Amino acid sequence: NIGEATKKIPADLKVKWNLVQWILLAGLRDRLFHDYIGVFFSIVWDVFKNKIPQLSTQIQIVLKEE
Repeated sequence: NIGEATKKIPADLKVKWNLVQWILLAGLRDRLFHDYIGVFFSIVWDVFKNKIPQLSTQIQIVLKEE
């Protein structure tokens, strides 16, 4: 699970690579699995449509450089 894995990334790495929206990754997981009633599917769709491609690019940069 990407949200749980994100929470295990060392803080210094998150600071170094602050271009990645680490909180978004962890927070999305928490909202989806713990707040079923409060989930706005339009927001979820927006994240998958617009944010995931951007996050993918950012994470690929981190993996290449580390």
